[in-house]
Amino acid sequence: MANAAGLIGGNAGTGRVLRLMSDLREASHLDRAIRRRLIDLHRFLSLDPIIGDMEPDMSAGLLLDPAGPEVEQICLITDRLFDLLKEIGEMDEEHEALALSRSVQSAA
Repeated sequence: MANAAGLIGGNAGTGRVLRLMSDLREASHLDRAIRRRLIDLHRFLSLDPIIGDMEPDMSAGLLLDPAGPEVEQICLITDRLFDLLKEIGEMDEEHEALALSRSVQSAA
């Protein structure tokens, strides 16, 4: 993932992924800030134009061959990250439903 971000955003892209990976290793849970950074990373890798301070350095990306293996790898990584984000969202929904169920049972 760091290599993919580096291909798009140069050293700044690589650094962002490495910092996020370090923060994930140290985190006891996925707080709102880390979740936001994961979403921002997905947008960055997707070349989403509305990504705030993670604007890619397109000078590096312009050198990529759209039919090249690097682009295919970036797409696969981006798709996997999207799948992971969906799984996290589904787990959040299940956790909230369970908490709501427990609070209703406690009230009864």
